[in-house]
Amino acid sequence: MRVTLPTQRRVTSLTFDRTVPRNLVHRASVAEVFLTDSCRVGPGRSMIAAQWPRNHALHHPDVLGHSDPLLLVETFRQAGIYASHRYHEVPLGHRFIFCDLEFHIDDHSPLRVGTAPLNVVLDSKFTLEGPTAKHRIGARFEAEIEVGGRRCARASARMLVVTPRLYAALRSRGQVPSGPDVPPQTRSVPLPADQVGRRRPENVLLSADPTTDGTGFRLHLDRDHAAYFEHAGDHVPGIALIEAFRQAGHQMVHRPVAGRTAAPRTPHVLVSSSLVFDRFAELDAPVSITAEHPVDSPHGRLVRIAAAQHGQVLARATTVHRPVSACAVR
Repeated sequence: MRVTLPTQRRVTSLTFDRTVPRNLVHRASVAEVFLTDSCRVGPGRSMIAAQWPRNHALHHPDVLGHSDPLLLVETFRQAGIYASHRYHEVPLGHRFIFCDLEFHIDDHSPLRVGTAPLNVVLDSKFTLEGPTAKHRIGARFEAEIEVGGRRCARASARMLVVTPRLYAALRSRGQVPSGPDVPPQTRSVPLPADQVGRRRPENVLLSADPTTDGTGFRLHLDRDHAAYFEHAGDHVPGIALIEAFRQAGHQMVHRPVAGRTAAPRTPHVLVSSSLVFDRFAELDAPVSITAEHPVDSPHGRLVRIAAAQHGQVLARATTVHRPVSACAVR
């Protein structure tokens, strides 16, 4: 991913003392809004402020005390929606479909959680892509992310914004009828939280798939979960799939190596992920997740993962995990 944004102008007027209106980030709960302020700094460019809590019911620090990468992803998602409404005349009520998303953490030092919440600034760029119409807008949203005054990460996503009527047509066209005997998502038994890098059992999104050799999982999704289903939806939330991919990558990187009794592998943390969303995941049918065995790369241990439903690929991801020794605070 390449984010080519102009050199940041220092913006001193951004504040962190209150959240933006929750309807501008498509959230029902004020507690789940992380954005606090913004200002336009040029054509298609805006600076967006956010504040990250020291801890969160869903997003907790890693083993080194660094802020959760998925908190970065959720903040970026909110920023893309907010900028669309605030600066690019996208009407409230339009539906956002994320087609792809990627992020890279370049410097973990600013992400260390201390005795106060972290102040975040996104230097963002919104670029229209493809033909536009009243019922449909395509755009690329990019951001360089600064925490505590230091640039530390990059993110990019391609969004399709459509009217409610077009969204309903797209959903109707893509749905596959489910039989009456399809088991609910919640009947599976989740993996132990420590196997997937979680602290709380209720945040585990994977169960084992006994039909595979250990590289396959099933999505374990509780539709009463206060974070993943913060507001009503008609499909599996994208952030839940992103989290499930993160958990699958963590499990694959840290799983015991067959035939060995040596000490456990050095802990790794997620530093990068590239995702493509091919279709909606329906709520009333099982979702299978398969992960390839990790391979070493110059950037860390790389895991390729895919989610499928009714035999069709829903989403694909490549996650990169780096040893904690390479991410220690400098």
